[in-house]
Amino acid sequence: MDFFAHNLGKNKIRVLRFEFPYMALRREGHGKRPPNTQKILLECWSDVIKGCRKFHNGEIYIGGKSMGGRMASMIADQEGVTGLICLGYPFYAPGKQDKPRIDHLENLRTRTLIFQG
Repeated sequence: MDFFAHNLGKNKIRVLRFEFPYMALRREGHGKRPPNTQKILLECWSDVIKGCRKFHNGEIYIGGKSMGGRMASMIADQEGVTGLICLGYPFYAPGKQDKPRIDHLENLRTRTLIFQG
């Protein structure tokens, strides 16, 4: 994530990075914590996008790595962002190859680029 944020910034593309609440708690020394619920993660994304719109009225692209990208893909249409970029996407939960996490991608209207592999 550092690499992408740094290089996009070098090319005059503004980048805003944020942490989900559970990751902020980890960084603050509260130990390894499980991810927040999907509801909280999506609310967090929505709040970040709304905050961006207060200061920027142009195109907004969202994305993330792994679960962050997955949550971004789930909120992209609802928030009407310009595009979505996922740096790795967890198509399946760890150890659950029988439960794909892709149903919503079939109907996604937001322009999307997923880097995988």
